[in-house]
Amino acid sequence: MDNFNLNQNRKFAKGCSNVNAAQRKIKSGDNHLSKTLGNLPRFCPGVCTLADESKRTKRKKVEKLLKEKVMTTKKEKTILCDAKAFCFGPISKLLTISERLFEKYRIVFLVSRTSKMLSAHACADEIVECDTENITDLLAHEALFKSADLFVNIMNPLSARFAAERGLPMVQIDSLFWMWEQIAEEILSSEIYFIQDFEGVAEQMKKFSGRIKNPVLVGPIIKEVPNGVPKKNKLLINLGGMESASIKVGVNTEYPYVIMRLINDLLAKGHDFAEIVCAGNRDILEEMKRRTPNGAIHYQFFEHNDFLRQIAESRLIISSPGLTTAFEVFNSGTPVFFIPPQNYSQYWNLDSFIKNGVAEEAINWNHLYSEVSILKNEEQKKGIEKVLQCTRQFEKDPKAWSKVEGGVKHFLTLPTDELEGVGKRQKKYFETLGGNGTEVIVKGIIDLLEKRKV
Repeated sequence: MDNFNLNQNRKFAKGCSNVNAAQRKIKSGDNHLSKTLGNLPRFCPGVCTLADESKRTKRKKVEKLLKEKVMTTKKEKTILCDAKAFCFGPISKLLTISERLFEKYRIVFLVSRTSKMLSAHACADEIVECDTENITDLLAHEALFKSADLFVNIMNPLSARFAAERGLPMVQIDSLFWMWEQIAEEILSSEIYFIQDFEGVAEQMKKFSGRIKNPVLVGPIIKEVPNGVPKKNKLLINLGGMESASIKVGVNTEYPYVIMRLINDLLAKGHDFAEIVCAGNRDILEEMKRRTPNGAIHYQFFEHNDFLRQIAESRLIISSPGLTTAFEVFNSGTPVFFIPPQNYSQYWNLDSFIKNGVAEEAINWNHLYSEVSILKNEEQKKGIEKVLQCTRQFEKDPKAWSKVEGGVKHFLTLPTDELEGVGKRQKKYFETLGGNGTEVIVKGIIDLLEKRKV
């Protein structure tokens, strides 16, 4: 902390036992930043709700100081965390949950690929690069499993088995419970199995009835978009993390480049946005800049909290149908159009959104290629390969491009009152899924660690 220089403002954290105490000093006007920054968010990373860039920079400096203060506080218990590196969904959930636990417990992240990309500024005491889908890497970091008090696992059966074999108590967090053909016994026997509600969950609960040690059904596991952010005449295009161990852009799919070229060509014909931003996987966005050099589109990777601000600022959104971002956007009330899915779970997400009337003009792969039979609850690798078959066919199918382009164009040219109706329907649908599951999960983990009844 001494190396982090805020000049005379550094002293405000001295004598504060925790983040909340430091925040109270800020609120009381103990330093001149309080007048500029107002109330800090409860948790540490990058939540900037002020429009002025210099003010946001100052806020981030103070947040960094608060985080360093928490990291130097002695914490008696350690939570080891793993979110499967599958696009950005699992790691986004872990980031949201860890913010609420960081002040009280020592948090250690195991990261690789997309989870590493999004966790650079996580609320964690230690971030360890480890491919948790590789047994050799897990064995190299076995000491972390042996020294931890709890393992929080988000949808990675291999690391769950590894932890179970070493007697480490586990909590599972699963947003795709409805999708699995089989679930490992190590996961079913976790101390708590948090299951995010969605279409198909009730049927799966019957299928696994009596086999789950302690199932807890929760609402969407998301972080709220920041309040009070002024809307801009901005179009946000979100492609998500795009990659996993099974999906490699530029290796077994070119779909993100093709869909972005399609959108780029459509916008080049004319639009009324003051700003167009394309968000997603940092490495793939760099290649997109080279392949689709349209000055109207700004390609940028965002940390999770900054991405939430982009949602709050935008007038309209075009997005891949990943569940976490879809719920974040639905909750914000910002109208969103979904492009065809990039992976197996997105296919069924979009199928459900269309059935529930919250995917305006969206086109799923079965609308374009009826000969490809994508089955629910089939073995994941088979499902992924079928979706990749569709994306590869789409890459060379101008007729399909025209259909998708027509859907995008229709959405972007809807009258204001109809767009407002889209946003309201999406928000109403989100509210049927229950309250924010993050609160339930955090309380459950704390109760478990403090030996209270869960």
